[in-house]
Amino acid sequence: WRRWLSDPTSPEEIAGHIDRFFADEHAHKSTRKVARSPALEVLNDSSGVDANRPMFEDLSSAKPPQMGQFPSVILLMRKGSPNCYSIERLFDSIAPVLSDRFDVRVVKVPCESRGPVRCLRNLIFTARLRADVIHVTGDIYYCALAVPRQHCVLTMHDLVSLDRLKGIRRRILSMLWYSLPLRWASRVTAISEETRNQLDQQFPAIAGKIEVIRNCVGDEFRGNKEFVRASSDKPTVLQVGTAPNKNPD
Repeated sequence: WRRWLSDPTSPEEIAGHIDRFFADEHAHKSTRKVARSPALEVLNDSSGVDANRPMFEDLSSAKPPQMGQFPSVILLMRKGSPNCYSIERLFDSIAPVLSDRFDVRVVKVPCESRGPVRCLRNLIFTARLRADVIHVTGDIYYCALAVPRQHCVLTMHDLVSLDRLKGIRRRILSMLWYSLPLRWASRVTAISEETRNQLDQQFPAIAGKIEVIRNCVGDEFRGNKEFVRASSDKPTVLQVGTAPNKNPD
């Protein structure tokens, strides 16, 4: 918290980190300046992705990048839910301020990750996406396995799903949600040092592969200028509502 208060990270700063991250990943690709296409296109169930369509129908609206375009980036999101929105809010803040060197689209998978059939539909959907970078933004980590390795960036938020299970279910989740995607992705980020340390501990084979890019502070957060801190060594923080997986380190 002390670090956060002394150096709050804005969406623009985080976008700059991700911008350089994507640029490093595709530095070998040459691009030409052309008329800028829309920076953000949100694809959801109402604009061409219907979760009730047949499994093997082409669910993807994404097209392969054309010659001369800016490098294309897809931010791959889980299916929306009223109870799960933290990842969505995070990348909603970042996407509009990514560098003009990238064409960014937010794409949501068609199904919630409940049961093997729905997960399979998400994998098929993901396999049909085309972009220079496909960034699996969180939760649906297994979808990284359907992305060509050289185009895959994966962001890990926490291991809370793994901590809830035991026995064979834990082993299956560990392999499909964590171990294999972590090994497969070309680049992996974590949102905190704590998350990286937990991943390095649980999966030593990928130790050293993960780069930490902290979550940004949204524009809805404002400093209280009228509050006078009693001591510069002990800042006062009021945190309303949290959970162990929110990394309050």
